[in-house]
Amino acid sequence: MIRLTNINKVYLGEDLLKDITWHMKPGEKIGLIGPNGTGKTTQLRIICGQEEHDNGDVYIAPNTTIGYLSQEPTVNPDNTLDQELLSVFKKIIEIEATIRNLQKEIAQLKEGKELDLMLNEIAQLQEYFELKEGYAISAKIGQVISGLGFSEEDRNKLIKTFSGGWQMRISIAKLLLEAPDLLLLDEPTNHLDIKAIEWLENYLASYKGGFVIVSHDRQFLDKTVERIIEMEGARINLYWGNYTQYLQEKEVRYKTQMSSYKIQQDKIAKEKAFIERFRANAIRSSQAKSREKQLEKMNIISAPTKTKNVKFNFPVKVKSGDEVLKINQLYKAFGDNIIFEDVNLEVRLGEKIALIGDNGTGKTTLFKMILGLDNDYKGKIKHGYLVNCMYFSQHEARGLSGTKTAFEELHDSAPAYTNEQVRATLGRFGISGDNAFKTLDDLSGGEKARIALSKMLMAGANLLLFDEPTNHLDIPAKEALEEAINNFEGTVIVISHDRKFIDNFVSKIFIIENKSIKVHYGDYSDYKYKLNKLSQQEKTSANSQKAYNKKEITTRKTCTIVDNPKKLSPKAIEKQINKVEKEIIQIEEEIKIIEDKLANPDYFQNSPDEFIKSSEELNILKEKLNNYNDNWYELIEIQE
Repeated sequence: MIRLTNINKVYLGEDLLKDITWHMKPGEKIGLIGPNGTGKTTQLRIICGQEEHDNGDVYIAPNTTIGYLSQEPTVNPDNTLDQELLSVFKKIIEIEATIRNLQKEIAQLKEGKELDLMLNEIAQLQEYFELKEGYAISAKIGQVISGLGFSEEDRNKLIKTFSGGWQMRISIAKLLLEAPDLLLLDEPTNHLDIKAIEWLENYLASYKGGFVIVSHDRQFLDKTVERIIEMEGARINLYWGNYTQYLQEKEVRYKTQMSSYKIQQDKIAKEKAFIERFRANAIRSSQAKSREKQLEKMNIISAPTKTKNVKFNFPVKVKSGDEVLKINQLYKAFGDNIIFEDVNLEVRLGEKIALIGDNGTGKTTLFKMILGLDNDYKGKIKHGYLVNCMYFSQHEARGLSGTKTAFEELHDSAPAYTNEQVRATLGRFGISGDNAFKTLDDLSGGEKARIALSKMLMAGANLLLFDEPTNHLDIPAKEALEEAINNFEGTVIVISHDRKFIDNFVSKIFIIENKSIKVHYGDYSDYKYKLNKLSQQEKTSANSQKAYNKKEITTRKTCTIVDNPKKLSPKAIEKQINKVEKEIIQIEEEIKIIEDKLANPDYFQNSPDEFIKSSEELNILKEKLNNYNDNWYELIEIQE
């Protein structure tokens, strides 16, 4: 489907991409990974023609459709959500309107050539409309927006009234509805909550086209891709399998190369010793020279290297009391919109807690109340003895801007630290050398996030509140943060949609749901397992009800299909044929009624449960109709 051959790209005088060569077949699912700044987004932009490369070839198979999700929303702010998503189906909607207009014109025509031509045109348009599943447009939109967290009421809202994160979701929805042959997705999970991420995983699992995903979400990659392209420096390494399998294979390759390197180095050392010993020996000098030539021709195996991970920790200046935070009968509302009602929570020293919930349920609001930035609530929020709190906002990186250097920003936040200590702290976060003296405006989002984390490190707080700290971090930085939180002697509460990140340190989860907060003891995987188990039990109960409903449909008073009609008399056969024909007519009428209901675009919007129930009933009736038709043909053959 696509092929990149020897792609090169130089940026600011350095190789960003060097001899990049890879290809993908139709339907392949690829994860493109690597540290920030290694050219992942550049490759996607080159593939879809939004950026030039210096040399090399990009081949895209003819008629291949490509959809690109950038890190900025691509929507019309003056459209409603519904208008924006319906624009994807513009051609199909126009065809539907043409069919309706032609049907009106037909009513005015008499039999003849013109009528025949128009009927033929309608038939062709209708065939195309059905091929493109035009009747299911509203249902498709409903499925996608529901999965991405929008409500039916949102469909009539102007896009400009949605936040940037929700506008990114609209961009994702448009791409999924367009269903191109190739999806290029750049950090698709950054603006999604856990529920929406898990829905997107399932959607992509059954996606018929191929896709390339740039992501630092390890679990998302595990669930979606079957091949990994790793950026290392300006070059790539190719691996088969998902992210976990990539890690396993990478370790095998490292050990294999290290073993080969050691064996070769041992051999080289022995050969050099032999050459030195016998170079001047009259009898064996020719042998020494021969071995020297062999050494010169030898393909030297380079020593394998492992990426040097950033390492840091959050020191605690003063230890807090055992009771860190206590919330009693918390009530919070914005006007008529109740966020929390009668919430009671307790946080103890040393606990590592994840705060999860759908977007808009009040996670950040709770943090602001804990910090005293929002005092408009009822109930009590009590901090424990000597609790010193530090907060990492999800917009922390965005707030770092201006002409200050990274060094100056950190030094100003902790004036008691010496210049050497500030430089050392920045270095631990991978901001070393000249990068320490770049202005904030010249730093990437990931570098700004690291500066914000370094400010938390220097504060020496004993209660850390993190609001989406991983959004701008690559995988090595995430792993360093996980380790630092695990080693932290104080208390941590984290808002995050990164399930792997949560699993690696939390022992307790606060789940915001229905204006309340439930407590789960364990990590996210354990919570999800219990949730799925409960869901499975409910599904089993629902299936039992469906089976009962199906039995009701199939036991409606009907004529009986005769098992062995050959034994019937001619008169009995004719009587049975009449009964079957009446039954066929009745079933066909019932099918038509249901199909008309399903074709109505408002039916799914207004009654999604009824829509599904009607679809199931339609399948049962069609199966029944087939059985009666088979019986009718058999009776007719016997009669003849």
